[in-house]
Amino acid sequence: MSDEEEYRCFIGGLAWATSDRKLKDAFDKFGKLIEAKVVVDKLSGRSRGFGFVTFGEKKAMEDAIDAMNGMDLDGRTITVDKAQPQQGSTRDDGKVNMVEAVLAVAMVLIEMEIVRLVGATGMLVVVESLEMIAIIVIVLVHMNDADREAFFDTILSSRF
Repeated sequence: MSDEEEYRCFIGGLAWATSDRKLKDAFDKFGKLIEAKVVVDKLSGRSRGFGFVTFGEKKAMEDAIDAMNGMDLDGRTITVDKAQPQQGSTRDDGKVNMVEAVLAVAMVLIEMEIVRLVGATGMLVVVESLEMIAIIVIVLVHMNDADREAFFDTILSSRF
């Protein structure tokens, strides 16, 4: 993201049928509209019932909030407010890559442990290791960046 401040509104309560185009049409009258985006589920492609509009000017954002909050759009009463930055999000590119890295490290560690133990204990180790990888992934995804970095430092400095 650039150093330039964004004037972004959160739009909640959207009808499933509301498209990016309809969102743009509803908000472009308030000023320079940079983007209008309905958030969709990545797997199903269906609307998640909310979206964002980004303006080029603060006044346009404020006017849109004042005029559109509580109004009807596509048969639904929408809520419009200043968007808040999402802290700890795993959706921006940097953090998604971190999650992928966590998964890769966890898979390698589990694979190494399986190779080491499978001769003596058989398939039970594989099942336990798969459960372990799920636990590791859940814990790592919920760690803050500093704790995650410390985890990686510990793992990478370990001897196998």
